[in-house]
Amino acid sequence: MKRSVVPLLLVITVVVGFHLASPEPVAAANVWSDCVPVLVGTFANRVHVKCAASVSGGIFWFAVDQSNAAFANRFMSVASTALVAGRTLTINYDTADKSGAAFGCNPDDCRKAFGINMR
Repeated sequence: MKRSVVPLLLVITVVVGFHLASPEPVAAANVWSDCVPVLVGTFANRVHVKCAASVSGGIFWFAVDQSNAAFANRFMSVASTALVAGRTLTINYDTADKSGAAFGCNPDDCRKAFGINMR
């Protein structure tokens, strides 16, 4: 009986060891952050806004893909209005989402925006 238990215990030990040694995945966070706009721009592939201060450890830029033209137009309208009127934006984004790189949003200091409000 002892002989059949030893291999089972070895397998359990190895599996638990690998689980404990593996790094924890980065937890994504869908958040809203304040942004005082200092620049709003449009390009062939994106619309973006630059904030006066960084959020989430170095994020100054938020961008949306031009492939959804209606959303990009609304984003540009709200961001431009806030810039001209001196108002604060709140921007919804995922802290871990770096998919904006596909349309020119540098993953080091930019995040893809999912929503925008003006206060």
